[in-house]
Amino acid sequence: MHIRAGIADWYKEWQVIYYLINSKENIVGEIKHEYCKTLERLEFTAITKKAISRLD
Repeated sequence: MHIRAGIADWYKEWQVIYYLINSKENIVGEIKHEYCKTLERLEFTAITKKAISRLD
């Protein structure tokens, strides 16, 4: 059983909104390429770990 969360503001200063508005990051919405590259890196890491552990 979980304890019910309290009702409160998640920030105290309204100026934090400028961190969201003034973002310099250019996001085009296409993540398929980066997602596939990340999956390939994870797979390579898993294969490498398995190969190294067999050497021990």
